[in-house]
Amino acid sequence: MRFIALAFAIAFLAISATAQTAKDLNARYGAPHDSYEIRPGIFMTAKFAPDGRLCEVSVEKRHVKSSGSILLDETFMSPDEMTPIVQELVPINERGKENKPSEDISIIGGGMTTTYDYENVRITYYGAVARDKGTKKTIVVRGTAAIIIQWKNRGCN
Repeated sequence: MRFIALAFAIAFLAISATAQTAKDLNARYGAPHDSYEIRPGIFMTAKFAPDGRLCEVSVEKRHVKSSGSILLDETFMSPDEMTPIVQELVPINERGKENKPSEDISIIGGGMTTTYDYENVRITYYGAVARDKGTKKTIVVRGTAAIIIQWKNRGCN
């Protein structure tokens, strides 16, 4: 009987020692961030400044589906999806003046970033590009995988 009680106690301690609580995760990975499903299958993860205001958000489609399948190419956002989301999260009147030159495009390998710089925020679109199969020279934008919006005067932790 003692042996069974001891086995249960050891099993309980082993399970308790490996459990990941919010406190454990915060200690390991830092302050928690909040995620919101802002459109079906599109998520925004928010970081907050010490004063509680948003300081950075990332927007992306979910790659892991409820079926367990993982989609990569099908998780690009179209301009029809992105434009209203960005307008909703940071309306034009909150962005401030557009810095000149506002648009900065970088292409490295199969990745592309396009950054728009304003007085109050920086908006960066992360996407994928490929060579046109016919010409092998023309760059074809495959889609935007993520958007990062950073507020300039709200330091993130």
